[in-house]
Amino acid sequence: MMKHIYEHMPCLIALLLSVTLTATVGNAREQNRAQNTVRYSSGTGFFVSRQGQIITNAHVISPCGDHQRVTFANHRTGKTPREARVVAMDEKRDLALLATGYRPERIAYLRFGHDEVKPEEEVMLIGYPNARSVDSPYVVATSTIKALEGPFGEDTWLQFNDAARHGNSGGPLLDLAGNVVGVVTAKSKVMRMNRFSSQRELIAESDLAVTSEELRRFLDEYSVHYNQEESLYMLSPRRIETMAQSYVVHIFCSTGSN
Repeated sequence: MMKHIYEHMPCLIALLLSVTLTATVGNAREQNRAQNTVRYSSGTGFFVSRQGQIITNAHVISPCGDHQRVTFANHRTGKTPREARVVAMDEKRDLALLATGYRPERIAYLRFGHDEVKPEEEVMLIGYPNARSVDSPYVVATSTIKALEGPFGEDTWLQFNDAARHGNSGGPLLDLAGNVVGVVTAKSKVMRMNRFSSQRELIAESDLAVTSEELRRFLDEYSVHYNQEESLYMLSPRRIETMAQSYVVHIFCSTGSN
């Protein structure tokens, strides 16, 4: 009987992008003068190689268009943002690879592929949600793995319980050994329509991350020399945070001129 009452609706995916500011430059009284709009997009990324390559989400940098100036910063690189160059962007995977001239003090390690992630496993997020400026502080959050696939069985995603916020996009999802098990990407809501009341009803929601296996394939395609490690020894949250604050960066890009 339920199948006659309810009709499933598409999954709603909300990307965790934070657009911090849109500034219009120009004199409003001069109607014939062209106005320049400067757009800023903010998200998170992390170093994956000793050569200074950074992973983030494609949707973090795509709003800035073709003529984009992408910068990164954390407390290790100093207050002055450093420039990065977009090497590759895969919108289907929602991954982007950035090149920098910076040699990071520490890089993220991916969890070995044969060391499978498990439902209910505890994880940590470190990123720059709701950032107001390029030197905003990072924020640490904890969560648990909800499912090893997307809301409708997608094998490119895993789900974790509500912890991510706008601006966490592109940041690492870390296990309690400090290894990367995913790239934080979006929030999902699965809805259904009650035909009697014509009301939408929420039946499931979760946060999404690109799986480490999908990340590994992406890095291999672009010959990135990344490191992997087995998650044999659990670390304290404080130790994981201390390690991650060296390789997690605030991604900030702009387009237009002032």
